[in-house]
Amino acid sequence: VYQKILDKAAEGLSPTALNSFRKCSLQFYLSEIAGIREPEDPGDTIDARMLGTAVHHALFKLYAPLKGKILHLSDIDAMKKSAVTAVRTAFEEKFKKPALNYGKNLLLVHVATRMVQNFLESEQIRLLSCQSSGTAIRIEALEQPVWRGLPLKVNGREHEVRIKGFIDRADREGVELRM
Repeated sequence: VYQKILDKAAEGLSPTALNSFRKCSLQFYLSEIAGIREPEDPGDTIDARMLGTAVHHALFKLYAPLKGKILHLSDIDAMKKSAVTAVRTAFEEKFKKPALNYGKNLLLVHVATRMVQNFLESEQIRLLSCQSSGTAIRIEALEQPVWRGLPLKVNGREHEVRIKGFIDRADREGVELRM
């Protein structure tokens, strides 16, 4: 078990894995060390994790054509028009279409769509503010993998613990890089 933990630390620990350890070390052990995970089958209803994943995926799809480009108000307007389709498509990758057309699932598809639209509206406000101050927003990266090695002394021996993850989006507002 000790060696498996060291191997996992060298391979890389995500923020999710670290939070799992902080909340419940047994859950961390079962999922990250023993490899016992919850099944990916979403069943027939949308859960909180699936809702977040769909919103995230829809935003990624909407912003992907703008990677490396300066963001304009017309881009936001176009994304707002495509938001319903982007969210629906994100859910359809995990669920059969009929399951999304009624009950709780239909309500949650609407909630996810509203979340994406709210984000785009806040982005529009941010963009207007930038334009009034003479700065631009440039989309630098989407889903960028990152990692950092940190030294850790265990039982008198030095080990490297790798922290890894993804930056959902990095943009540059004027000279400031935001992640």
